[in-house]
Amino acid sequence: MVFVVVAAVAAAGVALFWAVLGLISVLHADEFETNPDLVAVQMKQTGGSADTLALLGRTAEWSQFLPVLLFGFAAVLLVARKTAGVLVSWLGALLAVAPTVLKIVYLNYFGFTGVGVDGTQVFAVVLGVVAALLSVLPPSIAALRAGKPPQGPPPGYGPPQGFGPQQGYGQPPQQGFGQQQGYGSPQQGYGPPQQGHGPPQTGYGPPAPGYGPPPR
Repeated sequence: MVFVVVAAVAAAGVALFWAVLGLISVLHADEFETNPDLVAVQMKQTGGSADTLALLGRTAEWSQFLPVLLFGFAAVLLVARKTAGVLVSWLGALLAVAPTVLKIVYLNYFGFTGVGVDGTQVFAVVLGVVAALLSVLPPSIAALRAGKPPQGPPPGYGPPQGFGPQQGYGQPPQQGFGQQQGYGSPQQGYGPPQQGHGPPQTGYGPPAPGYGPPPR
């Protein structure tokens, strides 16, 4: 985990370095503001367009923020122990060459032939490669892979108990259902009439003396 933190800090440092370079370039006044006559003379000699030159200049300036985004995002992914941080870090190291190339194109279009590369930007590119290398060291890769969640259901999770053909659920009849006592064939009390429901009992036959026709 220590190597992952070191790689994340390195990526964040590279992002900060490129951010400073980008801010300096954007805030710095270009040739269109400081010496417009020189721009007109150069474009007349080279046969170029001032609008194209301005577009190349702005592109070269704002392209320095591309490594800022990539290395900053890579630092966040590495801190979160995501293996995608390695890919984003290397992508930032490769695309960090773009600002240097665009600046050379801008200067050549301006008319300054034989210009060299910017040493500060080359240093920033080297720092990006170092940060990307730190993310692919074996300890860093091992720590990133250890942070992955296990595949499949975690221990303790499976079919819920009490569902399926388990005890207490299924087809076997339980007591009190089916042909058991109390249900099924008629039991005592539900068959033929019991005593007391047959022929009239004593007291319900012929009238007792004194209840017949009145004597004449």
